[in-house]
Amino acid sequence: AEQMVERYPLERVPYNLLANSHRDLGDPESALAVLEKRDALPVEILRVQLTPISETTYSIDGQAMNRTASAGTTLSIPFTLVGDDGSDILTETLELTVPAEGETAAFSLQVESDAPVAGFRYETPAS
Repeated sequence: AEQMVERYPLERVPYNLLANSHRDLGDPESALAVLEKRDALPVEILRVQLTPISETTYSIDGQAMNRTASAGTTLSIPFTLVGDDGSDILTETLELTVPAEGETAAFSLQVESDAPVAGFRYETPAS
């Protein structure tokens, strides 16, 4: 669960899994800390997927819901494409304009890679 939070730090489900793990291990304080971190996320990434467009072009598409960020601001979210062996191939930055609080906005990031892409991860935006 910790690795999922590291790979997908703006999605709520990994935080829920990690909090449940702490609770199941008898550590309610850590579970609460994880839930508080989850609830403080600036945006939540929803339904994100990687789609090959051509042999060398990939699209990362999804939606972002504003949780605590200021509407209209721009968040820079680095997405890293990874190969079959888990190694980093390249990083591109999504410039996301934050929608109104509680609203969602679609996003799409197209990237070029000569190396085969097996997946992605992303980081929290710089504050």
